[in-house]
Amino acid sequence: MPVQKCKRAWASLRKNKKYMKQLEMISSIFSWKTSTLKKLYMEVKGTMIPHLGSILHTLVTIEEGDKYLEDGSVNKIKMIKLAESIERLIRWQGESYDLQSDMVLQKLLLEEFVKDRNISDIFLYNLAEIVAKE
Repeated sequence: MPVQKCKRAWASLRKNKKYMKQLEMISSIFSWKTSTLKKLYMEVKGTMIPHLGSILHTLVTIEEGDKYLEDGSVNKIKMIKLAESIERLIRWQGESYDLQSDMVLQKLLLEEFVKDRNISDIFLYNLAEIVAKE
């Protein structure tokens, strides 16, 4: 039954062009190809906060590659790429990020967390039913 409610909720969402446009914008940010995102990371000059999942994915992909070439010699290219990836990760860890506190936003989030801490699953389920009917 919850799946059916989700289908109804999605159907009602599709009818609202404003929300669909927002959803498409958010989806486009998170649906970038990994290679595009990695390329952007490599091109960035200066301070940035990388998406750790993407960086670690690269690291694991390199690590899982062949350790030896067909002739039995060590795969030097793999080792070089692995070292470069680790150096890049260490460099990003060493960066200092000048993050400014936004007290207004912090206060708003804290108020919302306090307000929502007692929300039950049943309440959220009923709310989903209401949204599905709209």
